[in-house]
Amino acid sequence: MRAKLISILIAAVMAIALVSCGKSNNADADKLWNPEVSQRKVITSNGSMCGVLYMNYSYEEMSDMKKDRNYYQKIFEDSGSIKEFPFLKNIPDSQIISTPMGSELYLIIPGDMNAHVSIYQMELDEDAFTTHRREEPLYSSDAGVPVVLQCNYGDLLSDAEIVITDSSGEELVWSPFISLRDGTVHNKTDDGKIIYDFTEYEFSDEMIDD
Repeated sequence: MRAKLISILIAAVMAIALVSCGKSNNADADKLWNPEVSQRKVITSNGSMCGVLYMNYSYEEMSDMKKDRNYYQKIFEDSGSIKEFPFLKNIPDSQIISTPMGSELYLIIPGDMNAHVSIYQMELDEDAFTTHRREEPLYSSDAGVPVVLQCNYGDLLSDAEIVITDSSGEELVWSPFISLRDGTVHNKTDDGKIIYDFTEYEFSDEMIDD
């Protein structure tokens, strides 16, 4: 009888542990990953709250690529990103976020290591010219660690929105996408905040600003 009671108690403890694991979220996972991010100094010294690096396209769905990290590592290496941002080599799966049909890969670096970061999916409204934010975020964290975001399935509208709130309470709301005008990352918010762009561009003679 005593042995049976002990078995029941052990099973109950294991069940509680499993429930606790099931409730873990991005915040729990990324607090365990706290890389050295020297680029924060560049971001803040330029008066920005966030930095971005465009790392090319991914033509595969995130659900498939989560099973094969070598695919992402190859993109990071081929783009030269790991050399400049070595923490990408060990970035956990919890920090690779995707919208359902996303294809463009962006590295997002909050300037404040204690910033609250949320990433939302933006859905197309019926008129097909505007988007609205889904209520539940794809990602939410108080750790302020870097995130790789795979987003945007078309050229006209971004399907992701990043909300960063720093330690002072200042908020940045921004959707990354590639400008059709000059091929650079759109790095300005609606209220005039600038996102520091680490991307190195190769411009042809035709890609000259007006």
